[in-house]
Amino acid sequence: MTIHEGWDKKQRRCYHRILSGLRVHRGEILRFITLTTAEGMIRPLNEAWRVIKERIRRLTVIRLIKMGYIALKDVRKYYPGKPLNEAIRFEYLKVETAEGVCGVLHILYFGDYIPQKWLSDAWREITGTAYIVDIRACKDSVKAPKRLARYVISQYVAGQKALVRYSWSWGWVSRGFVKIWKKIIELTEDIKVAINLWNRLLDGEELILRNYLFKPPPDLKFVELTNDNLSTILEAKL
Repeated sequence: MTIHEGWDKKQRRCYHRILSGLRVHRGEILRFITLTTAEGMIRPLNEAWRVIKERIRRLTVIRLIKMGYIALKDVRKYYPGKPLNEAIRFEYLKVETAEGVCGVLHILYFGDYIPQKWLSDAWREITGTAYIVDIRACKDSVKAPKRLARYVISQYVAGQKALVRYSWSWGWVSRGFVKIWKKIIELTEDIKVAINLWNRLLDGEELILRNYLFKPPPDLKFVELTNDNLSTILEAKL
């Protein structure tokens, strides 16, 4: 029995997007957020997500201190080496399901610590009524992306016949990464070969497929090799 058996197309694609981000962020700590809904919300779920996402990205350590969510003595513990006025890092993949009253958001993210009390207070203010949130982190950094992706899928996606949609930030992998993945499939015409090449690319290896050069993250892209640019590219490699 394969890990994809019984999954629909949306679930298989979600697994691929999750696994791709885990490979790119290997060695970092993965964090999980769950945002619930309640009766009488003043904003629909998607709008509430947009607002909370922007608030997180504007958040800084100094603001958390001033609002009383972080004590000065805990700054070094939660934000070692981070400038106090630098924005919180938040690179995410969001899965929306039809659970609960009006849906539930399951967010995987790489980035800085976010106090649960701040998240709960902000979510209540944004939604008007919902305040039950959960936030936790893996104990260890990502070492086995495939195994972790299977766990995530089993918890948040595989059993969710109510999977509605999913989305991600540019920094989860790289801007436009799905287009690059589809290009590799097109050039190889073999999904197993494409997966192997994709993994090598995300792990930092440059690839040449037919007349295309594929660059790994963080500058993930592909360039068509022509007579005009081939010598320039080869010279840069020497």
